[in-house]
This record gives sequence, C-alpha cells and structure tokens, in this order.
Amino acid sequence: MTRTVAILGAGETGRRWKQDFLTAGWRVRLFDPDPDAPGFQDMTGDCRRVGTISGSVGDADWIVVAVPDRLELIQKVVQRAQAVATKEAVIAVTSRAYDIDALQGCGLRPGNIIRVLHDAEGGFDFHVTRRNDDSFRKKAVLALSELSAVRCLGVPDEAPDQDDAASA
Repeated sequence: MTRTVAILGAGETGRRWKQDFLTAGWRVRLFDPDPDAPGFQDMTGDCRRVGTISGSVGDADWIVVAVPDRLELIQKVVQRAQAVATKEAVIAVTSRAYDIDALQGCGLRPGNIIRVLHDAEGGFDFHVTRRNDDSFRKKAVLALSELSAVRCLGVPDEAPDQDDAASA
C-alpha cells in the first residue's frame, strides 16, 4: 500500500524529509510559498509540488511541518493543516526551538502532534507526551522505522502532563 506524506516547507529540512519518504516508497506532496525552495530541486519519483497547504494535506497519512522556527508561524501552519487533514493524520513538527508541549498546545488535535528531528546517527529523535495515546505512538514509530532507526524520547513517567498540572 502506498502511503502519502505532505511536507509543508521545502527548505533544506523539507528536502531531507522528501528524500527519506521517497526512498521508503511514499508518495510526497510538497508545499512552500517560495518557488525557488531547495526541496523543489530533484523532483523525481512519486513527488509533486502542490500550491496550497489545503491541497497538500487532504488525505495525507503524515504531515511534516518543516517551516522556520517561529512559534506563531508553526501554530498557523499546524492549525491550517489540521483543519483540512484527516483526523488520523500524524503531524510531525521539526522545530528545534520549541518543545513538544508548546507545539501540541496550538493544535486542534494535540494528540496527533509529535516533534521529530533527524539525529546525527541517521535516525530520529521522537518526542511525545501523554496526549499521544499508545496506538498513535505505535503508528508514528512504525512509519519512522520505515525511514530509519528510531530513538524515542518520551516524557518520563514522573513528569506531570501539562493537562495534569492545570487540573491540580
């Protein structure tokens, strides 16, 4: 079964994600408002450029948000993507500046948002919270394992969830 990823942001980070997913046999939809973004080079295989966020995410299984590290921009892109995406879509944010709680805090479906970064060994740093249920985590790990080795950096058991802290 061919799966689809929408990559929002075709800079160097988006370009790397594009190559990872194409190599793993996924269909890739790529969006960036900059027509000269590096990710649009080498458009081979099952990859196509899409002119809008809405057109990119439609029925995508995964959505990679690879935009510049400005929280207000990330929030806007995540919210727009989740407004159109399926309820099951994984939203993987590549921010190095903001932690997973800040990224999930802006989502329409916070439990569908993870933080994923390429690591130096060719694998991934994968950040989740208690908002991500076990089945969602397994789904995310399975997809990432297709791309490379996965190193999961979950929330320690003793750390309170943001929701738990608010209710105390």
